Amino acid sequence: MIGSPGWHAARARAARVLAGAWFSASTLVAAGFGPRLTNDALTWSLLAVPGLAFVTVTLVRPRPRVPASLLWSGPWSAGLNSVTRLLRPYAPGMLAAAATIAAAYLGAGWSLLRGAGQGLGPLLIGPDPYVDWTLLVGGGAISALSGFLIILVVVLPLGAALDARRAWGSDRPGARRLLAFAVASLGGVVTIASLVMVNPGPAGDDAQPTRSRLENMAWAARAFASLLLGAFHSPASTPATWLARAGLALLLASLALYWWPTRRRAT
Repeated sequence: MIGSPGWHAARARAARVLAGAWFSASTLVAAGFGPRLTNDALTWSLLAVPGLAFVTVTLVRPRPRVPASLLWSGPWSAGLNSVTRLLRPYAPGMLAAAATIAAAYLGAGWSLLRGAGQGLGPLLIGPDPYVDWTLLVGGGAISALSGFLIILVVVLPLGAALDARRAWGSDRPGARRLLAFAVASLGGVVTIASLVMVNPGPAGDDAQPTRSRLENMAWAARAFASLLLGAFHSPASTPATWLARAGLALLLASLALYWWPTRRRAT
């Protein structure tokens, strides 16, 4: 039965099998087995595997219920125990991602021992190697962190919304705060999407200097205010304006959901 201890144990076993499958796939691809790939295709495939391993293993494993107090109390400033409690469910996915990075190096060594001229090994050696030895570590880490960001932005808020629905009858204040977290996350994503739509991006030439981080933040604030007022002029300004207003409405709704239980108890 879904939700039973046996079901959770089956999902945990399936996640371990999946992690092993990603490890084997990374090893075999790096070793040169399977269809012959171009150098770019081989490299990008190995760089994508850690992120895919993290996301899939995390999704297959039983989803932990994160209490509203942990989501809203600022775990990064509440002590190591809170941080550990928040990040512990993602440790198996990170271990799976790290294993695939190690598997790529293992496969590269295997390809060199085979001497078949295929796989990752020949790309790492020679006077002008096609791939740097540190690329797999750096690129794999970025891939895994990208998967972690997807989980935090999409899966964690969805889980909070599901938990809010289950807790609505027994813990109304906690359910409201879980729902507020989900709404705030959606509002943040929508707001960022509106800014991405009107962001001109880097200049095609050197006519305009690159903006600093503070300048980017100031530009984002001005652009968001212009979108809310309908004063931003660009080909994508109309849909971006509605997205910005929807994002602001969601953020305000999340604040209302968050503060309403406290105000109600105070009266």
